[in-house]
Amino acid sequence: MQKLKYIFILIAFVAACKTSQDIPKRGTNLTEAEFYSAFTEATKYALIGNYNGDFGSLRKALQLYKFCMNASPEKSAPYYQISNIYLTFNDIPKAKSYAQIAYELEDTNSWYILHLANIYQYEKNLDSLIYFYEKLVNVSNKPEYEYNLALFYSSNKEYDKSMALTKKLEEKYAGSRELYLIKHRNYAGMNQPDSAIYELENLILLFPDQFENYGMLAEYLSEINQYERSSEVYKELLRIEPDNGLANLSYGDFYLKQGLKDSALYYYKRGFASTDISIEDKIGILYNYMYDKNQIVSDSSFIIPLQKVLEDNYSDPRANALGAEYYLQAQKYDLALLELEKAINNGSKNYIIWEQYVMIANFTTKHDKVKNIYSDALKKFPDEINLYIFGGYSLYMLEEYDSILKYEAAGRAIKPLEREQKIQYLNLLADAYRAVDSIAISDSIYEEILIIDPGNLLIRNNYSYYLSVRGIQLERAEELSRLTIKKEPNNATYLDTYGWILFKQGKYKDALKYVEAAIKNGAYNNAEVLDHYGDIMFALGRCSDAVEAWEEAIKYDNELTTKLSEKIEEAKSNNCND
Repeated sequence: MQKLKYIFILIAFVAACKTSQDIPKRGTNLTEAEFYSAFTEATKYALIGNYNGDFGSLRKALQLYKFCMNASPEKSAPYYQISNIYLTFNDIPKAKSYAQIAYELEDTNSWYILHLANIYQYEKNLDSLIYFYEKLVNVSNKPEYEYNLALFYSSNKEYDKSMALTKKLEEKYAGSRELYLIKHRNYAGMNQPDSAIYELENLILLFPDQFENYGMLAEYLSEINQYERSSEVYKELLRIEPDNGLANLSYGDFYLKQGLKDSALYYYKRGFASTDISIEDKIGILYNYMYDKNQIVSDSSFIIPLQKVLEDNYSDPRANALGAEYYLQAQKYDLALLELEKAINNGSKNYIIWEQYVMIANFTTKHDKVKNIYSDALKKFPDEINLYIFGGYSLYMLEEYDSILKYEAAGRAIKPLEREQKIQYLNLLADAYRAVDSIAISDSIYEEILIIDPGNLLIRNNYSYYLSVRGIQLERAEELSRLTIKKEPNNATYLDTYGWILFKQGKYKDALKYVEAAIKNGAYNNAEVLDHYGDIMFALGRCSDAVEAWEEAIKYDNELTTKLSEKIEEAKSNNCND
């Protein structure tokens, strides 16, 4: 038997040259030879532009075609080629406008008709698409055009027309699989399920080795609620080919639609263990379930077992990344971290995996895990500042200050940086230098940050406090801190810093005012603030209040016991003016 092939038509440039030669000329200034010389040159640029993706060449072609069009407006070919170029530029209105002119000048040219039809298909304008396909089958005897038209009739619910055209095609292409599919589609659309089933059953008889035919029949039976018959077809298909991945997944979908999740999972596992479906497709299926809130399977009892099948069958970091993403959504950060670690061990070159690993380890205070990969991460991704920042923070918490400073030159060399990223990184460096007693360098970095962002309240607060602790540049410290309490007058941390700077300047009564405000604004249980409060009280000669403040501080931080006990003893032995 002859077989009808469904062909997607590509419109060739050369087709436009098959233009009618008997259209009368209307005052052109070009000879025929000059016209075709310019047209040929334009076509050369168009071919080069399309082949190389070179829009410059296409623009040159457009100019030359428009020159040809203006010189000989009665010739259809330039309009057609201009339309093609505008289609490449994705300018659909202009493409359609020039295509329409080409068609009007030569309305029996099959390439022009097909070109217009393709534009309407892109626009999803089914009525206009059908109109031009009807024109097309009248000027061309290619069976693929009739086949496509039958499909379009069916899509437009013009089933009688589709069936008539299919019957005509069957006279020449009896036994064509594609024609059985159109008839099935038409009968299903006309709500004639017995006939729709008959066409698919015939397909199975004629093409018993094409297992997708079983799948289509089973799916259709399921759609019309004939579940028992559908199940029998699936069972027969899996008896013939038990490892068919698509068949197992389809049978799994069959059970999902009935809410039978356990049975669905059984067949999904078989489908995911098959080798005839790519890992990309399997991962895509799981992502679909993860992000489709209407799915009844977007929970760990379905997603995780299938993800585990992927991990068992592939040493592919993408399978681990999928598991990590699921656990992140579920806010199960320890499990997400474990999956990201597996992805890294499986050789992931995806920067996002490494960044997520560092950030989650940071967030969950598993700083040792960051330390173990920090050097490798920076070698693989030397230009990713977030690794320096968040990885560096973990190292800072581990007191691995030299490891942070080791990569300072590389981190500073990254350009361009967003302002906030640069500030975060410089702040980390300043803290690290302060921790290793490189105070001058630390101070210079804080000053560098303030040049970039003079209004940064956090940097102003921290830097001014460090200056006050060392008892230096107190005027500079007071100036920096003053803006913080102006901008945030109820911030307990900023109030305490400003009060402490005033204390270091010997302004005890003013200092008391701000530290008391800090306590009233939430710092009543902050041991450091209470320690400052005690120091101010002692300086004011109010020893009993100082002792009370220090004793309260010890309750909130017993690591201060030794230091504050000495202060308490001194206060008690001192003759204060209480």
